[in-house]
Amino acid sequence: MFYRVIEVREQIGAPVIEYLKWDNMRFDVVFKWEWYFKYRAALLQIKYPKYRVDLIKGSVEATGLTAIQLQRKSLKNRITTCKRMITKLGNAIEEYEIEQSKLLLPNYDNPDYQKAKTKLKTYSLELIESTNELTKLKDKI
Repeated sequence: MFYRVIEVREQIGAPVIEYLKWDNMRFDVVFKWEWYFKYRAALLQIKYPKYRVDLIKGSVEATGLTAIQLQRKSLKNRITTCKRMITKLGNAIEEYEIEQSKLLLPNYDNPDYQKAKTKLKTYSLELIESTNELTKLKDKI
């Protein structure tokens, strides 16, 4: 990642009077907006005609997560979501079944009940797939 800095000083080594910084930019973005940085430096030169205006360009190591780390984080979040939904749906289904078992004519054909059971199966399968994918990803590293 690249950055651009504009510093205004009375002379070299003197304290900074005005400081502008743009960072976390790709090279193509820095190149595309170079006119703007020069424009801002010119404005500061007009504002401080007797001072030194430095336009500094540099690069730093990219910050943030790598692609594998992002994928791993996404999988962990997905696994957490699946576990949460399995617990939530399982509890709701169990509560409904207990309620229906107390009735003389239980209604297990309720569309919401059937939908919840289908979702529970879907989340269970997705949990298994995500867990397998995460273990494969860990083996890769």
